[in-house]
Amino acid sequence: MDPVRATFTIVKVQEDQWDVLIFAEEAVLKGFVDTYPNLFYVAESVFDKTPMVVAPDFPNQNHAKIWKEYWEIAFKDPNKSCRSCPTVQELFQRIDARRNVSDDSPQGLDSAG
Repeated sequence: MDPVRATFTIVKVQEDQWDVLIFAEEAVLKGFVDTYPNLFYVAESVFDKTPMVVAPDFPNQNHAKIWKEYWEIAFKDPNKSCRSCPTVQELFQRIDARRNVSDDSPQGLDSAG
């Protein structure tokens, strides 16, 4: 699998609550929410109305930072990511499957074909 492009931003929500915002192509965003039930998708964020996913409720900035850094490293080379981590592999499979569906979808065809 090719590297996955995504931007992760850590935000402080409350005194003891941090979220990680994920900005990426639709296949990546949907892959995250399909794999991790506690994440949620925002179709039009306040950031230029772009879609994003929110990974909520980290108890401190360090936990959020570690989670963010893990995905940055894994996305640089998905083929070297944790092979024994079923959730990580599931996410990459979902991203790949969503990309393949979009690549195979007919575009620009009307209902008459």
